[in-house]
Amino acid sequence: MKHLTIGKARLLLILTLCWAAASVSPVWAHSGHEHGVQPSIALPAVLAKVNGADIKKSSIWTALTRTVKRYKQRGIPLTRGQEKVAAKKYLQDQINRNLLLEKANQMGIQVSDSLVQAELDSVKKNFNSEKEFQAELKKRELTLDQYRHELKDDLLIDAVLRRELGGGIQITDDQVEAYFRKNSNRFSSTEQRRASVILIKGDPKDRTQGERKAQEALKKILGKLKKGGDFAELAQLHSQDS
Repeated sequence: MKHLTIGKARLLLILTLCWAAASVSPVWAHSGHEHGVQPSIALPAVLAKVNGADIKKSSIWTALTRTVKRYKQRGIPLTRGQEKVAAKKYLQDQINRNLLLEKANQMGIQVSDSLVQAELDSVKKNFNSEKEFQAELKKRELTLDQYRHELKDDLLIDAVLRRELGGGIQITDDQVEAYFRKNSNRFSSTEQRRASVILIKGDPKDRTQGERKAQEALKKILGKLKKGGDFAELAQLHSQDS
């Protein structure tokens, strides 16, 4: 399926646009357990408010459920703590997305149905048949209308970025690297931050015990990798490099 790929310079602009004037209020109150749903954690109906607008649980639940299912099928089910990390990652992605869509509205950017259809036709060319395309939608638990809506939002976001980038904004590599170093705690998603190592810290107060626990943790992670776990996702969930 189509995904918006974002380079460092473009990501820096996204964060500048999103966080400069955003009022984000997380709402993580416990709402009771829900049965019959793959994730073991319970989330409230409203996860956060962005400039007064609700970010609803439904906006991230499908992606979270898909992630939980994928790891369970691989024989490496996520813990409740790992599910919470994934949920926060998807929430942050949705906050950024909503802020950019709000920016598109403020700029008066519109996307026609014909443009959305053209984009959909372009995506379908990546599949061998309509049946294969529909199977992918089903796999991702999306209806065609939901995917059209996603495509429209992608086009609006891309239009914001192209207009801002085309407006004479100059960002040097040094500025990008400096910004990433200063704000490294914000970059937690797989798309935003690629990890080349998984760092597990030992307890400095008890070096022997700390090293033993760190080795045990790394062995568990190695076991998950051998079972087909995705390195970047495991690094995101386990690495203690912050």
